[in-house]
Amino acid sequence: MENKTIHKLAIIGFGGMAHHHKTELHDKKFDRVQIHGIYDINPAKLEEAKTYGFKTYSSKEELFADPETDMVLVATTNEAHKSLAIEALAAGKNVICEKPVTISSAELEEIMDAAKKYGKVFTVDQNRRTNKDFVLMKRTV
Repeated sequence: MENKTIHKLAIIGFGGMAHHHKTELHDKKFDRVQIHGIYDINPAKLEEAKTYGFKTYSSKEELFADPETDMVLVATTNEAHKSLAIEALAAGKNVICEKPVTISSAELEEIMDAAKKYGKVFTVDQNRRTNKDFVLMKRTV
């Protein structure tokens, strides 16, 4: 029998893209990743997260300190991605970041260096890689 690890994911920023991930991971009952908690600077978003049964955090520091969370999805505004990703990596969390991941390639290099330094996985959500238009373009080019 295969041993499937269930990763516990916390989301920073509970806006539009986070709701897309909620639909894909929570509503469709994805079996390898479970949304564990939500942090957002907007208290109304935290109240909304509670309606889905998610744990909510009063600060990003509380989220980063949660030993049950092993992955963090950064789904905030673009200018905040770099600092949040690096803080999460330093806290021992694997990180998925929404795109555009950073404002500059130098910022992206800083995140990748932090992932190496802390021995954690960093990746960018490339949700369109299986989009029919992109697959057709890849085959054509």
